[in-house]
Amino acid sequence: MKRILIIVSILCISAIAFSQNISVQSFKVLPTDIDARVNYPLRDQNGDVCALIKVVTTETGFDWEGDQLGITKVVPKKGENWLYVPFGAKRLTISHERLGILRNYMYPLAIEKATVYELILASGKVNTTVIPLNPIWLTIRSNPEGADVYINNVLKGVTPIPIKLLSGKYTYRLEKPMYNRNAGSIEINAQEKEGKKDLSVELKPAFGTLKINTLPEEQADILIDEVETGKTTPFVGERIKSGIHIITLKKALYQPKSLEIKISDGMTTEQTVSLVSNAVIVKVATQPIADIYIDNNFVGNGIYQGKVPAGVITFEARKEGYNNDKKDLEITVNVLSFY
Repeated sequence: MKRILIIVSILCISAIAFSQNISVQSFKVLPTDIDARVNYPLRDQNGDVCALIKVVTTETGFDWEGDQLGITKVVPKKGENWLYVPFGAKRLTISHERLGILRNYMYPLAIEKATVYELILASGKVNTTVIPLNPIWLTIRSNPEGADVYINNVLKGVTPIPIKLLSGKYTYRLEKPMYNRNAGSIEINAQEKEGKKDLSVELKPAFGTLKINTLPEEQADILIDEVETGKTTPFVGERIKSGIHIITLKKALYQPKSLEIKISDGMTTEQTVSLVSNAVIVKVATQPIADIYIDNNFVGNGIYQGKVPAGVITFEARKEGYNNDKKDLEITVNVLSFY
């Protein structure tokens, strides 16, 4: 197996004393350098042409801080940094994340307008070394598959998934809609056989099965939490999310009925619901035989028996050559017959 290398920074100190990793080797004016006043001039906030200090160093990552007059601009260059400072500046602080800090270095010369100075910086040196690593392939599987995998709270993908890890202890978390979260910790050892390790996780369902029947008739519409399912009784729902749900049953000529039902993980909940009729059975006959209409809808000839909803209902008999007979009757929930 190929080896993986990681670069780690290590601080090596040059000829400077360990306690002083940044120092100024020399500071001088460059009288023939015209960069500050001709080639690359820059004005400070007062409109005066800045002085230019060319800091010579082979290292990077320095921060520069002036005195109360500040630093107008820092321009990184190859092998040096250009510091534009207002004339009259007195001090400079140089800091580095690994090399330390040179605080309040006093310029040995007066800083004049449009003048170029050279500051040669002596500092510690940041070198690099290479350390070989032995990563391990951790393969995470779940039942069912397709679960989101988090390692140390960072999403890595979905199961099944191979993940490359270094030796150490990690937390994992698997999440999948309609299943309970599964979390834990795992330790990876560099001596794992063939550089591989497996983790299999069982996800428990966060849903159950719901069965609903209705009496005295079936074919009632089912709503779950006020959402139409498009299904009727007898109803079987195999993936109903665990928890409390409001089940509503609706059927023509019956009162709607709602009830709370608790669904438990992996369990089957069965309920038989008695519906209350809001209709009555009527029997209508005509003499002589005639067409029968209820609320202007033809229902039969000569005699009819069936259900009508409670309320004011219009019954009518029609026959050619006869006057129509019409009655408006208030129907209550009782059996009614008339001729």
